[in-house]
Formats: sequence, C-alpha cells, structure tokens
Amino acid sequence: MGNLRDLINEVVKDDSLPRWRGELYLEIHRGVYTNGIRLKQLVRALENRLRELEAFSVVTGARRNYEELWHPLLEAEYHDPMGATSTKAVYEEVVNELEEDLKRVNEEFMAVLRKALGTGPLITVVNPLPWPRRELVMVKGELKGVPTQKVDGGYLALVEIPALGWRSFETGQCCLG
Repeated sequence: MGNLRDLINEVVKDDSLPRWRGELYLEIHRGVYTNGIRLKQLVRALENRLRELEAFSVVTGARRNYEELWHPLLEAEYHDPMGATSTKAVYEEVVNELEEDLKRVNEEFMAVLRKALGTGPLITVVNPLPWPRRELVMVKGELKGVPTQKVDGGYLALVEIPALGWRSFETGQCCLG
C-alpha cells in the first residue's frame, strides 16, 4: 500500500472487520439524552427566545446588544450540565439560573414588543418565524373580521401573520349576519 486511499480500499474489502452503521454511541454516556430533561427544555426555550428577542429588536428598531443575556445560556450548554452528568446540586443550580434567565429574557422581549406596539385594547399575535403563518390561535374573546369558534377556555381564531411580524385585532363579533 502506497497511500491512504489504497489503505481505505483494502479495509473496505475486508469482510472480517466489524462494521458499524448508524450513530456512534459511547456507552459510558448512557442517559445523556433522557436525564436532565428540565435543563434541556430550558436551554431550548432560552435559545429560541433569545433569537426572537434579537430578531424583533432589529425589526422594531430597538437594536440593542443582548450579549449579557447569552452568557448564562452558553455556560449552561457546556458539556457537563447539558449531559446531566454533574451532581444534583449543580444541576438544580443551573436549572434555577436558567429559569431566572428565561424570565428576564421574556420580560425584555415583552418590553421590546410593548415599546413598538404600545398598549391598549387590541389583541396582537406575533410570528417569530422567518415565514408567514396561517394558524389557529386561542384567544379570550372573538376578533372582529376573523372567523372564530367558541371552545372550552376561549375562542379559536384563524389568523394570518407576516414573517417576523405581528398583526393586531380588535375584539368583537366577527361578522354581522
């Protein structure tokens, strides 16, 4: 054999060698995907909300640097906490910190939206995704000009919201008839 390609060709031809198909899995990491679900849920929620906060900060003209809000998340994404392989005390501390961080990010996100949209009697539906959406949403009352259906707990309304945008609705009956 003269080069790497020749070596690989020889190895591939050798049927006596074991073959592995699928994901490589290190057995000493058992439980990484199932332990610590609360921490993983918080990390994912915080990732999503921070992305939404930054996007709407730009869209609404707030344009602020949120680096200090990213640091706790990045620290929690370090291997040991995410794998839930640290002690129970460390796990609980990280979860508590992430819950506080998520609360803080949610408050900042709402502040950005309130500053752009104002406050008042309108119901506003926000679409944080980069494509337009046509969705059923649950609201407390009927929306003017929007077909709604009364269900337990409120009304289902079919709304269309632009990409990375919002739409505000007045409350009241959909249609006179």
